[in-house]
Amino acid sequence: MYRIMMLCALICLSMTACTVGLTERAMGTPGSGVSPIPEPTLPAPALDERPTLSPAPPTRTPAPTATPPPHPPATPVVLPEHALPEPVTLFKGEGPEIYLVEKTTWTHRHIVDWETFLHLGFEQRDIETSARFAGYPKGPPITRLLKGTGARVYWMEHGLRRHIPDMATFQQLGHRQADISEVPDELLASWPLDEPVPSVLGTPAEPVPPRSQERVVLTYSLRDRFGGGNHTNEIYTVYLDGTRPKRLSHATTGNTVHSRPVWSPDGQTIAFASTPDSDTRTTSIYVTSADTWEPSQLTGNASFDPTWSPDGARIAFWAFDGTFSIYVMDADGGNTQRLADGLRPAWTPDGRIAFCAGVANDFESLMTLTVMDAGGQNQQLVGHAITVLDQHYHPWRQDVWLADAEPCRPKGP
Repeated sequence: MYRIMMLCALICLSMTACTVGLTERAMGTPGSGVSPIPEPTLPAPALDERPTLSPAPPTRTPAPTATPPPHPPATPVVLPEHALPEPVTLFKGEGPEIYLVEKTTWTHRHIVDWETFLHLGFEQRDIETSARFAGYPKGPPITRLLKGTGARVYWMEHGLRRHIPDMATFQQLGHRQADISEVPDELLASWPLDEPVPSVLGTPAEPVPPRSQERVVLTYSLRDRFGGGNHTNEIYTVYLDGTRPKRLSHATTGNTVHSRPVWSPDGQTIAFASTPDSDTRTTSIYVTSADTWEPSQLTGNASFDPTWSPDGARIAFWAFDGTFSIYVMDADGGNTQRLADGLRPAWTPDGRIAFCAGVANDFESLMTLTVMDAGGQNQQLVGHAITVLDQHYHPWRQDVWLADAEPCRPKGP
């Protein structure tokens, strides 16, 4: 028995020595001639945020667990209008390189190649040809691997960002840490989320929140675009979750101001007022496709504030023709009719026109909230409030105009 116990002890010591030797050769020890494998490092994740690119855990057979409950249905995020992002500024100089202007730092960042440009969801028509931005400091280049201030890293495909769930998947795809581009969180959030990249470890995919289907059409200022202190107001659309800001208009002269863009009821067309050279005497009503800049002029000069009828067949507006006048026309600009003295028309859901009425040629008196039929008949003062269509959202929303507040009278304290 004593000999058997001694033999077992010798076998255990021998196995331990072999294991330690194999481990030292695998990890690399001083004098072993084997270089250690460097460990990837990433910024520490923010509190309450799951580490994204962490070293892969050792393979093990998971213990049986109960089936987790399904995720509750998510609702789209809706941002306040003042928080909605504007389209990015893209430019190129004399060379072929394309740059993105990062407005938080006012640096210009090279988009590394055309494939990356397309997968970021940009279009060639969005590129400005200007040397002005080249004077800004140069920032790091932009690749298809993006992250914000958090730890999560995303792969860009066709204008959508896909979360890379773990380090093993990141390495399996052949990516390098040095290729990750950090961008402002607002810019990162402007790209919609798509399904995450499948994990090589089988990490369960997190549900993707539904995208907002509600859009808004707005204007934003591009100052000094043509130099000499000029600026333009351009039209763009954006979804109300802050994703997919898309520049629509491309002014051809300096000091062009587009204003009051509104959606047609089917969302296919946008009507707006445009003022070349900032001279309101030349302001006219135009329409364009909601997806392609194809402006078509509908009215003469000094025309403002277009608004669609509920069926999309007509457009009301106001103009200065020696008096402040409410007009209505067909959606193609034909059959124009003057209806009443007034300004700031808005259609009601039942097909009437609310407007600010008063005495002709007397701007100060145009402060009485009035409603009339679509043909100008049956003008009536609004006693307290009236519901109108808010058409810079699509689908349209409804708004309430009060008789003693804007737009016909200044707001109270």
